[in-house]
Amino acid sequence: MAIAAALASVAPAVAVEPTAGVAEGTAPVVQRLTSTGRRSLVDLAAGTVGHTPSAPAGGPRVLPGLRREHSLRAAETGFGAVSVPDPPTTPVEAAGPGFSGLPGLRAADSVFANANEVDAEPPDHALCVGAGRVVQAVNLAITVYSDGDPRNQFVPAIPLSAFFAEAPEVSGSGAGRRFGTLLSDPVCLFDQDVQRFFLVVTGFGLDSQTGAPNGHSHLYLAVSATADPLGDWATFTADTGGDPADAVCPCLDDFPHIGADASGLFVSANRFALSGDAFAGAKVHAVSKRALAGAAAATAPVPPLVVTISPGPAGGQPAFTLQPAITPPGAPFAPDREYLLSAPNPTTASDNRIVLWALSNTSSLDSPRPSLRLSKAIIPSLVHVEPPPIVQKPGPTPLGAQVGEPPGLLDSGLDEFSEAPVLAAGRLWAAMGTEVQASPGKAPRAGVLWLSVEPSFRSGQVRGRILSQGYLAVDGDSLLYPSVAVNARGRGAMVMTVAGPGRYPSAAYVAMGPSGPVGSVRIAAEGVAPEDGYSCYAAFVFPVGPCRWGDYSAARVDEHGDVWMGVEYIPPLARAVGENWGTFVGQLQP
Repeated sequence: MAIAAALASVAPAVAVEPTAGVAEGTAPVVQRLTSTGRRSLVDLAAGTVGHTPSAPAGGPRVLPGLRREHSLRAAETGFGAVSVPDPPTTPVEAAGPGFSGLPGLRAADSVFANANEVDAEPPDHALCVGAGRVVQAVNLAITVYSDGDPRNQFVPAIPLSAFFAEAPEVSGSGAGRRFGTLLSDPVCLFDQDVQRFFLVVTGFGLDSQTGAPNGHSHLYLAVSATADPLGDWATFTADTGGDPADAVCPCLDDFPHIGADASGLFVSANRFALSGDAFAGAKVHAVSKRALAGAAAATAPVPPLVVTISPGPAGGQPAFTLQPAITPPGAPFAPDREYLLSAPNPTTASDNRIVLWALSNTSSLDSPRPSLRLSKAIIPSLVHVEPPPIVQKPGPTPLGAQVGEPPGLLDSGLDEFSEAPVLAAGRLWAAMGTEVQASPGKAPRAGVLWLSVEPSFRSGQVRGRILSQGYLAVDGDSLLYPSVAVNARGRGAMVMTVAGPGRYPSAAYVAMGPSGPVGSVRIAAEGVAPEDGYSCYAAFVFPVGPCRWGDYSAARVDEHGDVWMGVEYIPPLARAVGENWGTFVGQLQP
């Protein structure tokens, strides 16, 4: 049965008049990016090929890296008398025609790309494609493939610490052990307009002796000098540690995500105190993408300005996880504005609203005095409920057996947009995780709420309506961390992990059409074991929670309209000491 038809009864198109207003944030903060040099992945590869990994004695070598948004769960409350959605289930089948792919970067690559050999999970995943190249970055490593045949990997896994010219997270051992900079959460984008790759990570400095945060944090931004990511990249930083508007700082800009319109590159983040994890609200950083391209090509005299905006409240609480939109090749950008989506309130366990944002006058980013304006509209939606931890299919867990602990539940994230929406055919396409009703006697499970939002803008104010929305769920198992990619014709795919009592964590996708998901959920790569990483066990993490899974999947469209996806799963490949996750890179011709 076509999913669009199956969901018609639970996902009628609705036209709503939103609650609208200008964001009540503080005045923008303007700073100039700091240039940190130029380097080439090919040159870096020449210095890393031949590194021989060795398993560190005493088990995993880990640093604290649990996502700080999860600290907000302690304050969660219900939202009215909202029931958990109970949608029909969708069949799960093997990958269909027009799909191909192969294993991408995995835990061992992220660990062994760094001479320090630091274990890191969850697997945060960046994937972007353009000009015949596919760039993949996962946690601490980056590589490049050919989009004609992803089996053609041009460079081995390169450490992001070397790419951004930062000291490794950990180096040496014993009395000679030293700490450097903890980098995480890579995201990337190929911009069709300026023909450049952009890569962003967040990071904070560590005391060289103790490994505690030293109070300094930055966003790290890399821009390819040409359309070829194998050539030179220019790298920049923006100071994120000491915003005077944030009383709880020094802070970290956590969970960065990336989008673009005709004029600007936009990076959103959630700001948390480096000590104590107090939430300081969302931030949106805006910078001229042409100025960045000029600086990367060495044609601009100085690095560009970056404008940082604090959105203020939404739904009665500080704004949280604003996801800037991406426009696929061949589709028009929104005129002089960037759209963003968010959920309204991180401290409620359920809600029936979303927030549509518009950052307007973005063409001013190309001027010496940028002047941006942010407005929002709160729109009713179908209910979304924080997804529950997921029971895993029984199987071998050698790390758990080593420390004498049982396999952990799998973290399924928050009910938020974990990846950028896509603006195509006049709509914003997006998805978030949600709890869905479990069958009687079965474990709780997670599904997906997908939406198609028609934005509008007049008299300086964003408005919008949901054209279509619905749930996606499978029988018994769960769908985790969805990401949507559609081409200029409004066709594409939604990618995710499938996991639960009946299936090891596996990479999956479902086709997307103009009316939403179509057909079965397809398994792109079957997992072979439970998640068995250090975040599952109290021996390594305290207080221990569910096993951390990828905070986001990745999906992008190339200039031919094909969908590229990067999804986490447990591959049949050699593991790292502290974790066994991997990624799958796939291509789908819609």
